Amino acid sequence: MATIKQMKGGLTLKQSYEQVLSSYLSGGPSITTPDRLASKIRESPQYQDLLKINFIGLGEQAEQTIKNQKRVTLIHEQIQKDGDVKSVLSSIGGSSMASVVSQLDDDLQSLNSLDEDIAFQYKMADDYSEEVQEERKLKIEKKEES
Repeated sequence: MATIKQMKGGLTLKQSYEQVLSSYLSGGPSITTPDRLASKIRESPQYQDLLKINFIGLGEQAEQTIKNQKRVTLIHEQIQKDGDVKSVLSSIGGSSMASVVSQLDDDLQSLNSLDEDIAFQYKMADDYSEEVQEERKLKIEKKEES
């Protein structure tokens, strides 16, 4: 459906690339350039380090966590079926419930430390992003002054 402007003035032909370029080069209306902040941050060495650090051990850690969760689930199912904790624990290799709990605690502590590392890396990336934005604002102010 046509807009009111199109109804009043009729349809207009969209400018070609050459027309827009010649208008821009001749000092015509200023054309805003696209914001490249996201690509600058993506290409920054800090962001690349963040990607390397976060994805190095995540696959192995996820596999280990899944294995431990399956193990604990199987233990609980066997305990519910048999009702005797000691016989179930002796059948799975003589490990005690305390060792299973301590293993889970270790897993949780490693996840917590990984979360802290990731939070620190994101904070560094945010700080870098703020620095880039401040530099950009200063450049814009310098352009406006001149």
